[in-house]
Amino acid sequence: MRQDISYINFTTTSIRMIFEGKIKGRASGFFYRSGNDKYLITNRHVVFDAEDDFYPESLILKLHLSRTELELNVDVQISLYDANNNKLWLEHKRFNELKCDVVAIPLTQATMTQEYFNLFNRSSLTFFAQELMDIPAVNPFGDVVVVGYPLGFFDEVNNLPVYRKAMIASHFGVDFENRPYFLIDANLHKGTSGSPVVNSHHTLFKEKGFNEGYKLFGIHSAEHLMEGEPLGLNVVWYSTILEEIIKGNKKT
Repeated sequence: MRQDISYINFTTTSIRMIFEGKIKGRASGFFYRSGNDKYLITNRHVVFDAEDDFYPESLILKLHLSRTELELNVDVQISLYDANNNKLWLEHKRFNELKCDVVAIPLTQATMTQEYFNLFNRSSLTFFAQELMDIPAVNPFGDVVVVGYPLGFFDEVNNLPVYRKAMIASHFGVDFENRPYFLIDANLHKGTSGSPVVNSHHTLFKEKGFNEGYKLFGIHSAEHLMEGEPLGLNVVWYSTILEEIIKGNKKT
């Protein structure tokens, strides 16, 4: 029996990283709209990782063609560099200071073919937008959900992500160690890099007794280590940095 599918499932995508012509890793990402412009959001280390000498040239996404026939999907290849080897992704202008592990990749004809570009106008996809980042006061120890593709695992037939429950582990709204992220306590794995972090079903915000729906809390990045030791804590960059990244790269 198939129930109505939440729109949150159509905002995300699995990512396969192509390095030297081969699939060399998997990650998560989601779609975001700023004004009339559309972007793929993921982690910076997904597209450029100097520490591991990893520099993929493109990403492969998997998009729904229909919200009712879930098995209808298509692979879309996104270029990370132009013909002159200039990077096409946008990163935070204060990256050297903040080490912000989030990028916005424009979904334009510069990053894909016309055939692929037309797919992003289909109603089968949903884009997060700035209004979904207007988050009311959050109770300490509240639950959130990480929507993604751990270790590349997901419902491949229906192209649906999996959900991992997490607890907010630092004070939401305060920059942890003066960097724009907060911590969550969760058992997460590689492959969830770039996942959207949203409020859980049990903490849907209400306005006059009605559910307001999901809010985008942030972008999952990586496990937080203490002197190289895992703590079971994970970094989530605040969603508000998305507009900082996009506006900071606007040409005047």
